[in-house]
Amino acid sequence: MSDFDPHISVETISTAKDAPYTIKEMTLDHLNRSIETPFKVLSGTKISRKAIGNRITGIPFPIFESSKYLIDTKTYAGLNRILQGGSWISGLNRMMGVDNNVVKDFNTTVSLVFRHYPLNDVVLRNTPAERVRMDFSLYEGLLDYVYAASSAFILTPDVCLPQNNRTISIEQYLSFISRSVESFERKNNKPIFVPLQVDLGVSDLKKILEFYKREKYSNIWIDFNAKACDNTYSARLRQMDRLLGEYLGNDYILYSSHMQKDIQPQLRNPQAAASDILPQYLGSDFVGITRSPYRSYRPLMKQDEEIARDLGMTLANYRQTKFEHTHRIFDPNTYYYYYPSAHPFRNELPDLTHVTSEQIGLLNSLLINREFSHAREVTQETGELRPFLLEKQSLLDNPILLGNILSPRQPRFVQTTLSPSDDEDPFQFLGKME
Repeated sequence: MSDFDPHISVETISTAKDAPYTIKEMTLDHLNRSIETPFKVLSGTKISRKAIGNRITGIPFPIFESSKYLIDTKTYAGLNRILQGGSWISGLNRMMGVDNNVVKDFNTTVSLVFRHYPLNDVVLRNTPAERVRMDFSLYEGLLDYVYAASSAFILTPDVCLPQNNRTISIEQYLSFISRSVESFERKNNKPIFVPLQVDLGVSDLKKILEFYKREKYSNIWIDFNAKACDNTYSARLRQMDRLLGEYLGNDYILYSSHMQKDIQPQLRNPQAAASDILPQYLGSDFVGITRSPYRSYRPLMKQDEEIARDLGMTLANYRQTKFEHTHRIFDPNTYYYYYPSAHPFRNELPDLTHVTSEQIGLLNSLLINREFSHAREVTQETGELRPFLLEKQSLLDNPILLGNILSPRQPRFVQTTLSPSDDEDPFQFLGKME
C-alpha cells in the first residue's frame, strides 16, 4: 500500500438538492490557491499567449489543458526520436501543442493518451516489418516533461483499453499506471490524477478501482475516450460516481476530459446539443478539454472533392459548410452548439474567418467557464438546479439525458433570477480574434 498524498484540501460549500452537483472549495496545496468547483479548465492545445490576450481577465485562477492522442503508429517512432534527440523539450512542445509563454504565465496541465501500449512493440503501419518500442528510461523522460509542463496538477498518461484487440492486459495497465505515479511522486508536491476510462466494462472497472483503493489513489481523471456525454455515457458517469463512492469513500476528486464536445453533430445540421457542459452536473469537479473521435480518412487531395460530390454539393458550398461545422459556437442559453451563421448571437460573434479550430476550442471553453460560474451562483442562491436546467432547450429536447442529471421529481419550470440573457452582449469579452 502506498502513502499517496492527493495534495488537494477540500471543503464543501453547497450541494444541490436535486442533482449530483456539489460546490467545493479546493485548495491546491503546492500553490496555496483555492478554486471553487465545479471548474472549467480552458483549452490550451496549440494556443499562443497572444491568442489568450486579456480574455481571461474575469477568471481569478485560469488553468489551461494541452493534450495529445497518439493513435497513428508513425507518431510513436517520431516520439522516440524526439526523446532521444538533443532538443527534446522543444520537440515535445510542438507535438503536444504547448506554448512556453502560456506555461510561464498561467497554470497548466498536460493530458496524454496512447492508442497502443508504448512499452510493447508497436508495429509501424506502412512498414510492418519494423517495430518501435519505448524503453522505460525514455518513457520516464516523457513523464519528466509532463511533470514540468503541468504546474496545476498532473494527469497520469493513459493507454486505451478497448474491449477487443487490446495491446495491453489489465495487469500490464495497472503496472504502467503504478510505475508512472511512482515516477511522478519523487520529490513531488503537485496533485496527481490517475486515469479511469468511461467506456470500460464493469469487470475491468472494478479491478482498476480495487487497485486504486489499495494504493489510496483518490484523484481520478475520467478519460472520455472521445465519447460524448450523451444518454449512454451520462448514465455511465452516474454509475462510475456510485462505484467510486463504494471503493474510495467520499473523498475522491473527479477530473473529466477528452469528451466529444457535442452530441451526434451532423454536417448539414446547424445545431448540435452540447456535451462538454454536462459532466459538471454528473459529479465532475474539473472539466477539461474536448477531443473529436478519430476517423480514418481518404487522401487529402481527393477528400473535399469526393465528399462534395457524394453529398450533391458544390465544392465551395461543401467547404463553407465544413468550416461552419468545425467552428460551432456554444450558446449558454440553450446548451446547443451552432454554426456561427445560425447562432442566436451571430451579430455579436467576433470575426472567425481566419480562426483555427484550436482557437475555437479556446473561445468555447471561455464561454463554458462563464456558464460554470453561473451554475454555481444559481445553486448557492436557490439550492437546486432543476429550474435552471429546465431553461436549456437542448435538455428539454432530450428528457432521458435530463433525467440522468436530475433526481426523480415532478418537473416544474421557474425562471431563475440569474440568466445569461440578462447580459446585453454575452460575447463581448471574447474581443477580436488574432
